[in-house]
Amino acid sequence: MPETREILDRQLRGVCFTPQERRAVLHAIRKERPVMKKKLIPVLLCFLLLFLLTGAALAAGVLWGVEDFAARSGIPLPDAPVQQPVSQSGGVGEELTVAVTDAVWDGETVCITLHCQPHAEDLLLMDACLQLDMPASNLDRALPRGLTIADWVSANSFTDVLGVAVEPMLNDRYLGYRVSWHLEENGGCTLFYEFDGVADGPLALTFQCVTWGWDEARGGFCSDGRNEVFDLTCTLKSPMDR
Repeated sequence: MPETREILDRQLRGVCFTPQERRAVLHAIRKERPVMKKKLIPVLLCFLLLFLLTGAALAAGVLWGVEDFAARSGIPLPDAPVQQPVSQSGGVGEELTVAVTDAVWDGETVCITLHCQPHAEDLLLMDACLQLDMPASNLDRALPRGLTIADWVSANSFTDVLGVAVEPMLNDRYLGYRVSWHLEENGGCTLFYEFDGVADGPLALTFQCVTWGWDEARGGFCSDGRNEVFDLTCTLKSPMDR
């Protein structure tokens, strides 16, 4: 339906939207499906993947952080120091690892970045709201609008795509937020979230990570065979602990 795709493209073009908008788009391109139960991951593998991602990668300074997104958007960060590294656990799925890069929290507003790293070299991670016939600029605003995502995927030798949705939660409740993303060269992406997080002491957050495979017949991310859910938890230090 060309009209539906045009509406979705207009919604996603700004790569910044509310949870209500995201869920409306997800509902429009797929039916609600139950997520699979968590599968056991060996503790050693979890530790190794998280160490490589949050240790070596961050130390090398190769990932985008809150200051990079703020510089790109021109929006000031909360008046608080950047927290890095951030205490965290979990975040390991069968096809990707999600980890907190850095964060800023002034006691009221949270700005935090999460890096999504694919486990396969030829796998491209995409926001689950996107479709392959949309402009490539929906993956990252630096990419051309005159090229579709499918064309860009083929030109960059990616042979597989995976839809990803990450929802922040506080005290078992979903949060209202704004999100934008940056595409990494290896097929991963860095997500930037901004939301309210008021607490007297340390702030304990949970990010629910959900994946979907591409369904060619439906033209969207809705494949049951690659539908997985797992959590990433992290704790931000109190702004008083400077």
